[in-house]
Amino acid sequence: MKTGDRTYATLVTADWRHIRIEDGYDWAGSYRQAADSLIDTFCTIKSHSTQQVLHTMGHTLLTTCPALAEVRLHMPNLHHLHIDLTPFGKENHEEVLYPSDRPYGLMEGTLIRDDAPHPGLAWW
Repeated sequence: MKTGDRTYATLVTADWRHIRIEDGYDWAGSYRQAADSLIDTFCTIKSHSTQQVLHTMGHTLLTTCPALAEVRLHMPNLHHLHIDLTPFGKENHEEVLYPSDRPYGLMEGTLIRDDAPHPGLAWW
């Protein structure tokens, strides 16, 4: 994914809570559905900001996975900056980048269904 001035990079950490759990629940299927929703959304959305991507991913997850009550997302900005190759007589058309160790922002957000039950000890 690309922004206007740099390559967009982040490390997505997602935790979610189910509405109710019944015997025989397909945990593996639920995980695959949630992971696919997050990955598909991240890969197809045009990034205007990390906050916008975070919100869209969470909203899409709750829309596509009705068994989920809540999602918590953590997404740090991981900047990869353009390297100036002109001292070497070369042009860099956004092909050579380096990961910056400069301070970055950490975006965090929680999206909850309006009718979600109280989490109780779920996040404890």
